[in-house]
Amino acid sequence: MKACTVSSIEELNSYLTNELAQSVCITHARGIDMSQTAATAAETFAREHPKVRVVCSTEAEAQRVRSRTDNAAIEVMTAKNLSLLVLADERVQVAVGRRNRILDTNEVDVLMEDMKVTGMKAHRLRETTKFFFKSLTDGFADTEGWLIAGEEQRQFSILEENLESRQALLSCELPRKALEGLNAVPDAIETAPAVIVGFERLATLMQKLVLETSDQTFVAMGCTNASPGPDEPYPNVDGLQDLADRDEVQAVKLDMAQPAVPTTTTSCATPFDEFAFVADAVAETLAKAPETETMLIATPNGIWTRYIVKQLEARGIQPSVISPERRVKGDPRSPQANGELKLAALAKLIQDRSDMTALRSWIGLGDWLLRSDAYLELMAWACEHGMPASQAIETLRATPADERNTRVFYKIEQQLNELDQVMEAVGNADIADLEGVLESYGMSVPASVAKAAETKEDLFAAVLAQPVNTYDARVAVASFDQCIGMTADHLFLTGMVNGYLPQLDALDDKHSIDQKLRATIRDRERFDDLMAIGKVSVTVSLFETDAASNAERLPMDVSRIYQQGSTRMVRINPSIFLNR
Repeated sequence: MKACTVSSIEELNSYLTNELAQSVCITHARGIDMSQTAATAAETFAREHPKVRVVCSTEAEAQRVRSRTDNAAIEVMTAKNLSLLVLADERVQVAVGRRNRILDTNEVDVLMEDMKVTGMKAHRLRETTKFFFKSLTDGFADTEGWLIAGEEQRQFSILEENLESRQALLSCELPRKALEGLNAVPDAIETAPAVIVGFERLATLMQKLVLETSDQTFVAMGCTNASPGPDEPYPNVDGLQDLADRDEVQAVKLDMAQPAVPTTTTSCATPFDEFAFVADAVAETLAKAPETETMLIATPNGIWTRYIVKQLEARGIQPSVISPERRVKGDPRSPQANGELKLAALAKLIQDRSDMTALRSWIGLGDWLLRSDAYLELMAWACEHGMPASQAIETLRATPADERNTRVFYKIEQQLNELDQVMEAVGNADIADLEGVLESYGMSVPASVAKAAETKEDLFAAVLAQPVNTYDARVAVASFDQCIGMTADHLFLTGMVNGYLPQLDALDDKHSIDQKLRATIRDRERFDDLMAIGKVSVTVSLFETDAASNAERLPMDVSRIYQQGSTRMVRINPSIFLNR
């Protein structure tokens, strides 16, 4: 390992322009915007290579790097998209036995219901599944004998069987399957020099994938302390230092003095007082700050986001809302409450009738668990006859019931028949009649979608549309998780009470001391990352009291319950991370 220290971004960029080695690892403090440095390194590589990749841990970082370079040889993407690029090769899909299809949050819920056929208790099932997911990201799942208990082996086997039958992927297994595909199909993706932003926020196998596709020509940069980003719950922070310690890697430390940022903390009486205070503070800052300065409002949850956005709009401020993946609302167990879920499943099946993930969601509407045994039987029948689950369904449907040799397949036949009827009705309907046709089959079309759609294709595309986030607005609102990787001149950190940050698992006595300690360290890292976002000013806000009915539904750490008139109120503990 060769090591050197630079004291400014300018000195670092000069080094990357004039003295760039083949393999470089840059470590830096929190809150430093490395987008220009990433662009500089990529431009230097592009002098000698026809193609260069900039791989970022978050989309916010990727958009900033794109704004810094217009070189056609430089391709900027997130690490997640790099995995999908490898998995897009049909030869890779054959090799790993999966399609290039990721389960969304609603589909993961269906998968978890199917996991209950093991009979494992709910708490044990959740803990075991978390262990599986982490093991899939850090490579432990590829270690011989990694599962000891028989129930764990059966549980993991059922998980893999369900994913194989769906021909789909969990987000956490993307790098593992991409690496498996590269081993089988080495030319699935062209190797190219890589500039890696936020290396410490990538999972172990994602770090390995990025380095393997770089042909060991790279500049990796990151912070030695970091909290999980929105796309990776299990980052390998130590991987950055391990990389810097390699003999063949040039280690560079950016030891740059950062000025202290003025910070104010305001305690409001109630959440609604806090919403109004934040909106007023943003309006005041907008009036005083130069037009080039940006503002980011960090919120603990969607409720805070919605109310603060309303307050901003009431003051004539139109913020950009940074949204996570959209989750379709509804209760899949109830025909009266699953209309949007049913419509989303139909929209996916219209795109691809052989999409087993969407088909599993469709046949489960009304009662997932009741039909999990039928789906389990279907998987076993498909495996026994050597065909995919989608083909097995059509084969069984074409076979007379007394010749199928199945016990519970009939449970899902009614849903399959209904799907045929809906598909035919949708095909025959024009756009004017489509909403009525869908409602007659128990599907509810959101008013905004119905109003904007001019064709049937528009309507179904809008049903599946995910938010497109832009990170260059002057005023942005984002949840704590979505803020990771973002930068702003003025930060407004809201809802700073115990239960929001830190979360309740760092405080509640029902968790072990070790678990509480890990959760506290995790949330302290997140708090420090958030505080480092603001470059000019940081405004922290919190609330002191709320209605007890709200505290029952939201993760608040209550210190006292009292009566105020006819309303039962609670006092909320301020965040333990605040210097008060």
